[in-house]
Amino acid sequence: MQTMSKRTRMMLPGVLVTAAMLLTGCPNGGDSHLTVPVPPSVLSRPSSVDVIGDKAEVNLGFIEPRSRHRITFVLHNRSARTLTIRDIKTECSCTAVSRSETIIRSGKTSRVDITYTARSSAGQDTTKAVVLTDDPDRLLIPLVIKADTGLALAFRPRSLDVGEVPVGRQVQAGVLLANLGREPIQILDIQTVGAGIGVDAGKARIGGGRGLPVTVFVNGGKTAGTWTASLDIFTDSAAQPVVSLPIHYTVTDGLP
Repeated sequence: MQTMSKRTRMMLPGVLVTAAMLLTGCPNGGDSHLTVPVPPSVLSRPSSVDVIGDKAEVNLGFIEPRSRHRITFVLHNRSARTLTIRDIKTECSCTAVSRSETIIRSGKTSRVDITYTARSSAGQDTTKAVVLTDDPDRLLIPLVIKADTGLALAFRPRSLDVGEVPVGRQVQAGVLLANLGREPIQILDIQTVGAGIGVDAGKARIGGGRGLPVTVFVNGGKTAGTWTASLDIFTDSAAQPVVSLPIHYTVTDGLP
């Protein structure tokens, strides 16, 4: 068992929100080509969280079904007045506020501890807790939690931007297909969508906490322009029978 604490910071007008996540991972070996260099439950999580307007968002990335996660949002009152938290509402029983302080004096902080319980089936989830305050400029502060429950396979990076490919030439780029879960997953088939795309990867079995290096070949063809293609991996996973990698590239003719 490995445990890692990670802290992220988010800016709100007058309020600085810091989210600290308690992350727990259980790496498990496999027989694929490359060991993922961090615990599988941590690999897909961002190092920073952006806030749009007055909304704070945390993306947990891959998590196991029925797993529980505690997320601490720290609200810093950067205004000149005392801020009062009137209430905190959650939109589903999977999200519970385990502790909160109601008064934030100027320059002080308040913690909002949220426990999120993943659902039993696989899928992408978004839920939130909404902080209700007495500040007319920030009456509602949504604290959004996202997760990929049971979706263990992920490309790193999530999409591939090859850049420029000269007409008639070939360019290659590498990605990693990571198994962030604990159970091995078998690749059954590999297909490409789009002209001039090739791939060097076998029908491997990817163990939990391991990854498969994949080399993508892009041929420039004869016509200049911007193109979009995809690499589709078919697996024996009921939760993820197909995993797709979007590919973007621009064919250039070399003329000014």
